[in-house]
Amino acid sequence: MSTDLEIVVAFTTVATEKQAESLAKTLVTTALAACVQIDGPIRSFYLWPSESGENQQEESSEFRLSIKATKAQIDKIEQKLAELHPYEVPQWVVIQAQASHGYGDWIRNSKNPE
Repeated sequence: MSTDLEIVVAFTTVATEKQAESLAKTLVTTALAACVQIDGPIRSFYLWPSESGENQQEESSEFRLSIKATKAQIDKIEQKLAELHPYEVPQWVVIQAQASHGYGDWIRNSKNPE
């Protein structure tokens, strides 16, 4: 298993499968991400400020995108999502990952040329 921490998995969520597919296709066709997987629908429970400013418990059905990329691409992916994401405050979580040598090489070779 490759121990370099160059490979990352990032997560975001959107409200509809169509939104998830659109983001996934954009990230892959522009070679910002090597792979994007869509899970869902999932159920999300969270606190969100109401109009009065107090946190209110919310529940929603969402689709989760798991984005595989190199650490070098992650800022570009975040910028692209800032342009396209339908949420005012999208979930954006990035985790460094270990991958097999073959899978890690595939991700590194899938990135957008500088």
